[in-house]
Amino acid sequence: MYRINLGNNKIKYLTGGALLLGAFVSVFMISIVAMPVIKLKNNTDSFVMSSRIEIATSRSESTTYYTPKYYFNVGEIEYSCSTDISQSYKPSLEPTKIFYNSKNPSECVSDPNYNRAAIMLFGAALVAIIDILIALFLIIPAARKSANAKKLTQYGQLIKNIPCKIVHSFFTLNGVKGYNIEIKYEVSEGNVLYLKSDMKFNNDFKGRETADLLIDPMNQKNYFIDFDIT
Repeated sequence: MYRINLGNNKIKYLTGGALLLGAFVSVFMISIVAMPVIKLKNNTDSFVMSSRIEIATSRSESTTYYTPKYYFNVGEIEYSCSTDISQSYKPSLEPTKIFYNSKNPSECVSDPNYNRAAIMLFGAALVAIIDILIALFLIIPAARKSANAKKLTQYGQLIKNIPCKIVHSFFTLNGVKGYNIEIKYEVSEGNVLYLKSDMKFNNDFKGRETADLLIDPMNQKNYFIDFDIT
């Protein structure tokens, strides 16, 4: 039984797992802020234009944040409609549409606040979908590679010291530039395979002119290239 170093697979699993976790956390955190606003809007049945606006400000380092508070009238009574969502640009002072529950006008939400909440939730969902797709793109091939590697360790044919070519990539990981090992393997006379390893992030290539090939004789698409396979 041969030994295969699948260190790159661990990186793919960890990266994919981190992306999935990040997707879940981002959607969860945005939902905490955005969903109450969207639910409140769905419970309204009337709207009116605001009569005036007050803007509270706060600072974080070099950024000023604005939190608007809108006032509106229903009959003879004035109500206020505030928001928990601050913004880094100054809100418009023009009259703004306010949605409210006619049975309880204090249940209200401003049109800008609702739009921000909807955009935040949509953006978080879109980013989460992209993260999930990237994670699956990493994890599924890694899982297949692990399954194929297990077969190789049991049934693979090892060919040692094949002349190789090191092809460097522009990808880096922890300051180490990635590279692939390329070899030309002659299966039989006139039947030559040009094979390339998975991308590696180490310095094992230095001073190397040959590499080892572990290949499945029954499925030549299943192979592994590295230095000093034992």
